[in-house]
Amino acid sequence: MSEINEINIQGLLNLFKDDPDGASFIRESLQTFSTYAAAIFRMETYMLTQGDDPTKASELSRLDESRSRAHDAVIASIENLNYVCEKNKIPPIYN
Repeated sequence: MSEINEINIQGLLNLFKDDPDGASFIRESLQTFSTYAAAIFRMETYMLTQGDDPTKASELSRLDESRSRAHDAVIASIENLNYVCEKNKIPPIYN
C-alpha cells in the first residue's frame, strides 16, 4: 500500500526553508489533502443525513463534483511535489 512519506516532505520543506515562494508552494500543495478529506466528509455526511431522497439529488451532485475536483487537485499536487523531489534528488513523497 502506498502512503505519504513524511521524511521526504520534510526534505522538501528544508530545501525551500529560505525560499518563501517555494515553501508556500509546498504548503499549498499539501493543503489539498485536507481539502479533499473535508469534501469527502461533507458528501458522506450529507448522504447519511439525507438518505436517497431524490429531491436532494442536485445538492448531492454538487457535493460529488466538489469532491471530484478536490481529488483531482490532490493528484496534481502529488505529481508536482514528486516532480520537485525528482529534480532535487529526493525520493518521491508518494508513489
